[in-house]
Amino acid sequence: MSLFQGHYQNWQQSRLNGIKKYVGLDFFKDKTVHELGCGPGFFGHQALLNGAKDVTCSDAREEYKSLVLNTSDKLKFQKIDCDGEINIAPVDLIIHFGVLYHIKNVESHIQSLSNLTKYIFLETEVCDSLTEKIVLTQEEGYDQSVYNIGSRPSPSYIEKQLNKAGFNFALIKDSVLNSHLHVS
Repeated sequence: MSLFQGHYQNWQQSRLNGIKKYVGLDFFKDKTVHELGCGPGFFGHQALLNGAKDVTCSDAREEYKSLVLNTSDKLKFQKIDCDGEINIAPVDLIIHFGVLYHIKNVESHIQSLSNLTKYIFLETEVCDSLTEKIVLTQEEGYDQSVYNIGSRPSPSYIEKQLNKAGFNFALIKDSVLNSHLHVS
């Protein structure tokens, strides 16, 4: 699991601390969970450890499958390209941390999630803008967009897409979520 060392542990722990603070780990109990863009499946594994009844982790990179399946024999893996159709069974919760900014078509992606879940834990990088906009970016690396094109939507752009998709949401800006380069 050397790919996901360094700042990843701090980032994962800060997200887990946010879950503990805002919904509690008992939120996972008896839920069906899907972690999109899972990398090593850290959050799916945490859901499983805290009582989720069924957890699937997915990523566009097949090479992460062994990382996920080596974490727990109760985790499932599904290869999913989030820039394409999200073809999963409906679940109680989608964990969506650090994925949105690696997707080119944010609008259709968020819309596709609306029929799949009641709850989304969503975290993303954004562009610094008060207007509704999205900036496409070039990306390269094992933890970046598989097509080398990501996006940095503005907070208001994301809020508009969540509203259009019928989601209720709360924007959380709290230092408990800060880690290394990732700050609110």
